Amino acid sequence: MNYDVSFTVNSGDHKTDTYRYILSLVNGKKAWSLTPLFYPPPSMIKNKIDMTIAAREHNVSKSGATELMTVSKMLNELSIIAEADEPATLTGLDKEKRLIRIDKNGFTITSAVNEKGKEPEYQINLTCWGLYDY
Repeated sequence: MNYDVSFTVNSGDHKTDTYRYILSLVNGKKAWSLTPLFYPPPSMIKNKIDMTIAAREHNVSKSGATELMTVSKMLNELSIIAEADEPATLTGLDKEKRLIRIDKNGFTITSAVNEKGKEPEYQINLTCWGLYDY
């Protein structure tokens, strides 16, 4: 199965667990943005990564109720990643592996209707902070 991004937890009860997601399409492009940042030491932040994850499994749209259950499951997974003691490893859309922290401000959920008469696609928006290796 093809996934766009994956997170691997590097500590705690879920160490080595990997969670894989498909990015949403926004204006015909995968919703992924990496911005290099230049903070002086002692900051460990190297870049900002914004992404929007499609709340569907195996790239197949389902009914609205099923997608809401999928959103709940995905939010639980993302919380596990965000609450881990050590930074997680993100393999991004560009296939690069990065140590990251998920922004503690949480996630936002939006819905997008791509076609009239179809169920909305639920999307989870999140920001990750790429870290310098330590």
